[in-house]
Amino acid sequence: MENNNIDILGLAETSLNANTSKIFAKSISDRYVLYSSEGEKKGSGVRFLIKKEYDKYVQSFQHFNNRICYIDLYTKKRKLRIIQVYINIKENKKDQVLTLYNRIKAWTNEQLMSLTKDIIVMGDFNVKWHDFAFFNSSHWRFNIFNYFKSNLITDISTIFESDIHNLYTFNPHSPHLTKNKLDYIWVNTDTLISTFDSKILDVNLSIKTDHRIIYIELLYEELFYNKTDPKSKKNPSRTIYSYKDMKAEEGEWNWKNYNKDITDALENTSIKLTPNQIRNIQSIAELNQRWNQFQNVILNSAKKNIKNRLSKKPARHHHPIRDSQLHHDITILKGMITKSKNTNIDFDDRSTNGIKKIIEFTT
Repeated sequence: MENNNIDILGLAETSLNANTSKIFAKSISDRYVLYSSEGEKKGSGVRFLIKKEYDKYVQSFQHFNNRICYIDLYTKKRKLRIIQVYINIKENKKDQVLTLYNRIKAWTNEQLMSLTKDIIVMGDFNVKWHDFAFFNSSHWRFNIFNYFKSNLITDISTIFESDIHNLYTFNPHSPHLTKNKLDYIWVNTDTLISTFDSKILDVNLSIKTDHRIIYIELLYEELFYNKTDPKSKKNPSRTIYSYKDMKAEEGEWNWKNYNKDITDALENTSIKLTPNQIRNIQSIAELNQRWNQFQNVILNSAKKNIKNRLSKKPARHHHPIRDSQLHHDITILKGMITKSKNTNIDFDDRSTNGIKKIIEFTT
């Protein structure tokens, strides 16, 4: 957790008894808080490991059958529910699995019907992604995935991972077994807007597991920052950029390096957009998610190539990123998508009159 800067870690199939769990919790109590469902049987035991500074946001913790659990994190701004899952899919366990599915649905529906709908469902579902994506998705084992799909809850790694060959979480030690994706992080649209990145990573070799780890990076300020928070008022900080020290091409601070780093970063396949991908943007949530990626690229280059300092004084003006051409273009695109929902124009009409209407609409 320290090496990868993980704030909240979900664990499954821990198979620890109550005494062992207490000893472990005490050994890490100076840095972390453990929320756990104990179970000594193989495949049982789910838990959360949370950095101490985030424990103040934990409102409740519940578990069911030592296989699934959730925590609610409440702030003045948002309410986030995280559900941790371990499900052992077997044909002779169908009734038990469907019982777990129904409880996950109930916990999820509670959040979706509330005013604050942030929810993350994660863990080991033991359901192969390739089978669900490409074959018979009507099988009972895919029941929970079809529920997610119907409620616009998305498998986050399929959005951020562009290389399908890296889209696996089960990395078997046996050569007779094949790699596949069994672990997932599912998020609803509201949480997706606050998602900055997600990756599938290899686990440290010292940890005995045949699974990789999926992580999701959320925008901290989107979830936890609040203007009424007295700590935020007491110690606000912002980055001030010194443009007067910038040179065109030479010197430590120059626009050439700034532009080069942005160009190189935007060539990354997980960020780069093709014309077809732009046309396929269908929602404000997806557009905001794309903008979050672009925003981070610009900010990283600015912090590296433009002389800057941190200030404790309250910001009087908007961030300079809002003056960029990219932000201007994204804002126009966002407005066009919103406007297009309320028009009767047929964008597939390529007749002279149809093209004329499209040009008038876009200009």
